[in-house]
Amino acid sequence: MIIETLPDHENRYGITIDKTSARTDAYGFLIVICEAKAISGSSIKQDIEIQCALYDENGFPVDSSSEYLSSEEFFQFQLIKFDFAEEGLSQLVRKIKIYPKMR
Repeated sequence: MIIETLPDHENRYGITIDKTSARTDAYGFLIVICEAKAISGSSIKQDIEIQCALYDENGFPVDSSSEYLSSEEFFQFQLIKFDFAEEGLSQLVRKIKIYPKMR
């Protein structure tokens, strides 16, 4: 499974997304975890939505989820966890894209 981030998008919002990982839990559900860090300083200027998109072997999207970074609560970095609790989904997924967008 390939995990891809979009550095151009990250730079636009003043964060980096790294330390990405994906695994299946005991029930076969997919869990994706990453770390969002401020590029400069310890804060972010605006609230940011972090999108996690899942794609099959043909490049078609099969599911997505989002989490939010609050500019008021963010300090230096934040761990983000995406839970995909759909049976059999982890067998379909071949690529994961994680990227920020305006909230």
